[in-house]
Amino acid sequence: EQLFAELGIAPVITPLGALTRYSGPAIDIYQGDIFALDQETLGPVDAVYDRAALVALPEPMRRRYAPHLAEITGSAPQLLLCFTYDQSLVDGPPFSVSPEETHALYQDRYVRTPDGWKIAHTGYRRTFEQSYSLDDLPSMKIGGPGTATYASTE
Repeated sequence: EQLFAELGIAPVITPLGALTRYSGPAIDIYQGDIFALDQETLGPVDAVYDRAALVALPEPMRRRYAPHLAEITGSAPQLLLCFTYDQSLVDGPPFSVSPEETHALYQDRYVRTPDGWKIAHTGYRRTFEQSYSLDDLPSMKIGGPGTATYASTE
């Protein structure tokens, strides 16, 4: 409701079982359990902006979330923001999601089977960006493939 107030739009609010849809001109927001949302209810999707959904979920739920999101959005392009930090320092959420986990979740295509999600395709490319806190810059190290690519602040 806050977004619609900021946009100066009075939303049409529609209960949809476990979900609530807030609609306005050229915008639909669904509130509720994302796993209760299907492609038919959602309709066509141009793009996905995931600012804090993936990092709010514990690891087992992230493995369900990524393929479900691809399924209901028709694999629409995504802008995904993640945090990477020493998870032993803070329990989360937000949870630390490593680049390796992000690659595993988003490089593969999954298909739902009676036995659960299975990899249907792998190998397409994504662009990833990683950010670091400047508060701890002296300890930052970046390593690359082989010994030729290495940067350190030490």
